[in-house]
Amino acid sequence: MVQHAIKLRRPLQSLILEIKEKYDTVNIITHHEWLLFQIFCNFLEPINDATEIVSTENCTIFATCIPLYNELLDHLEAYMVPEKYFNLVSMEKEDMIEAAKAAFDKLEGYYNKQADIVQVASFVDP
Repeated sequence: MVQHAIKLRRPLQSLILEIKEKYDTVNIITHHEWLLFQIFCNFLEPINDATEIVSTENCTIFATCIPLYNELLDHLEAYMVPEKYFNLVSMEKEDMIEAAKAAFDKLEGYYNKQADIVQVASFVDP
């Protein structure tokens, strides 16, 4: 939904300006806020993609789950680097890094709990 809003940024801004002129109760979305929306979308998109891949409807084989875990861990690890957010202020950087670290720790915890099962399942998975 936010991705659609980003694609429709200009028409949405025009609409918001028109509403603001009429009612003066609407806040304008700043350039910086649009940037934050884009960063959030970039952060969440691979997680959404992975969720769709492993959903029960797609009946994913086990062999695809391990590389998917590794890709997600790499993605989250990349978001734990402050240089990734050169356009953000310090507090926003800290929040993004904290969110990435929390997601990384949780996913890594699941990954580590499954280590023994993964070895056996990898061996017998067609």
